[in-house]
Amino acid sequence: MIKNNELALKQVDSEEKTINQRLLQLPISEQELLNIKRKHEVTNQFYTFLLEKQAEAGIQRASTISNIRVLDKADNFNVSAVGTKKSLVYLIALMIGLILPGAVIFIFDLTDTRVKELNDIRSNTSLPVLGVVAHDKTGNSLPVHSKPGSSFAESFRHIRTNLGYMIPEPGKKLIMVTSTVSGEGKSFIALNLASIFAMNNKKVLLCGFDLRRPTLHKIFQMENREGISEILIGKKRFEDVVKDSPISGLHFLPSGPIPPNPAELLESKNMQDLLETFKAKYDYIIIDTPPMALVTDAQLISRYTDTNIFVI
Repeated sequence: MIKNNELALKQVDSEEKTINQRLLQLPISEQELLNIKRKHEVTNQFYTFLLEKQAEAGIQRASTISNIRVLDKADNFNVSAVGTKKSLVYLIALMIGLILPGAVIFIFDLTDTRVKELNDIRSNTSLPVLGVVAHDKTGNSLPVHSKPGSSFAESFRHIRTNLGYMIPEPGKKLIMVTSTVSGEGKSFIALNLASIFAMNNKKVLLCGFDLRRPTLHKIFQMENREGISEILIGKKRFEDVVKDSPISGLHFLPSGPIPPNPAELLESKNMQDLLETFKAKYDYIIIDTPPMALVTDAQLISRYTDTNIFVI
């Protein structure tokens, strides 16, 4: 009985706690109810106000009487355009379509200063044109040697023939190749021109006189540790640095380490002596130089050369 009474007492205590908790929640519920009622009243008033305004607007709209009447409703059988002619519209559109693009093309062509065809050179200069070389898209640096029977190689043979007319005297062997800026194919032209001379059973020397940004040694996959710069300062001899190329009869002289004073070296007495050494040993000397518009190296070398080829 004692245990039963204890269990009953515990149950009564539990119910008491539950009732107390519900009593504590009662004020909060009443407060939330008041808030909901307040919002309801405000929303109801606002809704009633809008209904009144809607009714007023409807009454005002209904009271406005228009003075416009539709006499005859438009339909497909009684509609026609007035004030315009299709033929005139088409004519004006055709003229605008022809004149406007033509004017744009003319303005672009007028302001375009690029050299795009041979007439651009002949109309602006009086210099002889040795030949025209097409763009080689194969990526081969020596297409003249790899494809000697191609039209690309024939264009270089044409240049070789024209050079023969320009330098008929046997002693004139120094040929300089330059351009305005880098990227115009100057070194590519010098390399293939030297190759086409060597393929004609001539002893040719290709010189990398670009002492600032040498690139020819990369084409031949050679080192650039020694070359022209070391010859000009008296550190090396010509015989020590000249290289054989894969083409029979063609020798290559790399630029060598980049010096701090390339212009001064090109004006030195060693430069003249070196060129005389070239003339005594080779039939033709092809000289690759830096771009003429960027540095003065090409102008300094041109004082010693017999023919200058300008690549555009």
